[in-house]
Amino acid sequence: MTTLCLLTLQSVTYSMKAQRVLSERGVWLNAVKLGSEYAAKGCTHGIRFDCRDRRTVERVLRENRIPYSDIKTV
Repeated sequence: MTTLCLLTLQSVTYSMKAQRVLSERGVWLNAVKLGSEYAAKGCTHGIRFDCRDRRTVERVLRENRIPYSDIKTV
């Protein structure tokens, strides 16, 4: 069974950039609009991905200077 992680981002622009660079690296992902529980933290968009790719996701985002708020297991 696959465990999913949720990457939270503060804007649709960062979400789109993250989707593009992660897809180019072969990371399976699903973009989502976050609910009100995340709005208080300033996050509006998220990306779900296989938690086994977490290190790759963090590295790719860091290399591409794409800021994110949090990554957690969902």
